Amino acid sequence: MTETRLILFADILGFGNFVLQRPAEHVRQVLSHLASAAGAQSLDKRGFASLCFSDSIIIWQNEDGPPTTERLEELINIGSSMFVSALANRFPLRGAIAHGEFYAEYVDTAHPVFFGRGLVEAYRAEGSRDWIGIGVTQTAARIMSTSKVDEGARMLAWQRTSDQQLLLNPFLYLARVHGESEAGIRTRLMRQETMLAIELHALRFLLDTIRSESVDDQAKRKYAATIDFLERLWGSAHTEVLRRACSSLPDSSRWIDASFGVADPSDRPPSN
Repeated sequence: MTETRLILFADILGFGNFVLQRPAEHVRQVLSHLASAAGAQSLDKRGFASLCFSDSIIIWQNEDGPPTTERLEELINIGSSMFVSALANRFPLRGAIAHGEFYAEYVDTAHPVFFGRGLVEAYRAEGSRDWIGIGVTQTAARIMSTSKVDEGARMLAWQRTSDQQLLLNPFLYLARVHGESEAGIRTRLMRQETMLAIELHALRFLLDTIRSESVDDQAKRKYAATIDFLERLWGSAHTEVLRRACSSLPDSSRWIDASFGVADPSDRPPSN
């Protein structure tokens, strides 16, 4: 049965080269970690389902009833967690959330089928912006009231574009420490505030890639566009504080997640 649903489509950028350069078991572990970051094990209880196919990840509303603001906010949080975890582990991710028809037949069938206008919209929106980030299309954003959208903008959760789309700020924890000094952020790190460390690792990957001599200029522009977007949200002063805080992070060869990954790939992927 075809229904209108909320859909997140995400693309792991540069994943093709990674697959060619790494053992299959390593690739499987990476995809497993990304699924965990998105909360795949609990998605069903939260009213969502997911599919991972090569470099593409689809997460959709999998419950009866029309989409609500609460469901959209939940999907935004799921996507943001996955995005930050991917970046912290040096995997650039780009995605879009849309609302539209989506047909999913995958239970008790030998031939799973997934299609719909909502999926096409999310897929096209994901590739339409030259950056590293997640957007919300107009069809999904209009589920929220104008006051709710304005409130999110004030809280630095997103930026509304002229065509009424939302560009998400997935760094939810860094938004919470907005205005704090570098010393204050370092103190939080010493207190082992895990999500702060994860988001700073993700931000450092963006900054490191811009400075890397092994990354071509076209790819660097995507990363620079993301930093420019974040600086518009945070302001130049706070962005500089976060830049300096990133420099104090220890290097990690382990998979970085909420538990700082007890079992993980032993080597890190190249920047793409």
